Amino acid sequence: MRIRTLLVVSTVVLVVSGSAALLALSWAADQVAQARVGSRIAGEIVTAVFELNALASEYLETEDERPRRQWRTRHESLLALLDSLPEAIRRERPEPRQVRDDVEQVGHTFAQLSQAIGEDGTTVPHVQIETMWRKRQIAEIRRLSQTIVETSAAMDQDLTNKTEKIEKIYLITTFSFITGAVILFLSIWLLISRRVLGQMRVLQKGILALEAGRLDYRIRLDGTDEISEVATAFDGMAAELERSHKELAQFAYVASHDLQEPLRMVASYTALLSKRYGGQLDARADKYIGYAVAGAKRMQDLLNDLLAFSRVGTRGRPFEPTDCGAVVTEAMENLRQAIDESGARVTRGPLPTVSADGRQLVQVFQNLIANAIRYRREDAPKIDIAAERHDDLWTFSVRDNGIGIEPEFVDRIFMIFQRLHPRSESDGNGIGLAIVKKVIERHGGSIWVESQPGQGSTFFFTLGGGSQNREQNS
Repeated sequence: MRIRTLLVVSTVVLVVSGSAALLALSWAADQVAQARVGSRIAGEIVTAVFELNALASEYLETEDERPRRQWRTRHESLLALLDSLPEAIRRERPEPRQVRDDVEQVGHTFAQLSQAIGEDGTTVPHVQIETMWRKRQIAEIRRLSQTIVETSAAMDQDLTNKTEKIEKIYLITTFSFITGAVILFLSIWLLISRRVLGQMRVLQKGILALEAGRLDYRIRLDGTDEISEVATAFDGMAAELERSHKELAQFAYVASHDLQEPLRMVASYTALLSKRYGGQLDARADKYIGYAVAGAKRMQDLLNDLLAFSRVGTRGRPFEPTDCGAVVTEAMENLRQAIDESGARVTRGPLPTVSADGRQLVQVFQNLIANAIRYRREDAPKIDIAAERHDDLWTFSVRDNGIGIEPEFVDRIFMIFQRLHPRSESDGNGIGLAIVKKVIERHGGSIWVESQPGQGSTFFFTLGGGSQNREQNS
């Protein structure tokens, strides 16, 4: 499934489940609110019935107009109270209709009783009212009042139970929605973590490998999602870069190798001309012959350097455990004359054993030490070599007290045939650091420099972390 489809489906599921949960919660909240209103009104009905009974008793004892008016007012408010019940309760439950009928019957009975006593408030002698009829009316009012109280109390209790039940449903629904949302979120996160983030890490690893010069690295992700398509495109790009790189390296090797012979002939004959006819021609001819000899010699040096640069990736040895201390010692022996003549002092700390091409590591240290000696100040060169471990990588540093490098040139110095100083000030063709960079990248590492003009430079490079595996794969 494509990542976009997965996210769309997950979003739809989350929205639908969330909408359903919100509708359920809204229904539950509405039911709880109605039940609470009904329960409150049921309690008020019971209170109102007790008040009616009290007013009726007072009226029968005193036969006064005031309690009779209060009774009628309270009776009307009781009917209004019944009308204020939520419509759903009045429509779905039988109690409201039964209570209303009983309340209306109580009102009718009380009206008959009050009419017999005296509707206009005048007192009628007790002897004129049939005692048994009066008792029956009073008993009927009390019976209806008791029925109203019992029915209202039953409705109150039932609504309270319903409220508690709905509140439980509300809590269960809320908990279920939260739990479902968390489970869905975790499922999506795990799926993305395993599928998307895992593939992204693989893709990132491939990008870093390509950046480090490992053109033979392939991701090879199988799938139909977007990241797999990017990985396939990446593998195609890496294969094209590897092919172009091999063709360029082969071209550089062939060009430098095949040009050696005709250039050697040119150099030999120009040297022969200089030897045989030097001083026999005029000064201008001697000057031109000198230019030809120097140019041929410089061209030979450039071709030799180009040949050495192209051989870094094609003539390298298999990686094996290499003692960096022994490597530095060999590099210093190769530079013994330059070290002695300049008075350079080279110090080093403990150096590790790494999986590498020992011969190429000698080139690295020899070039860095030679540059520190070549680009020195008036003081004797001081060179310090150290190494620190960071996880599975060793970071080496070569620090000097030389002339330093201007900030705008710190990237340029690693390019092939790039010189920062004229030939009159220093020899070389600007190939040394380019070879160093290519060797380090072949070993899966990286190189950089930190420098301040007049205060020296420190070259850093990393080794380790799967260099041996990479060489075996290539």
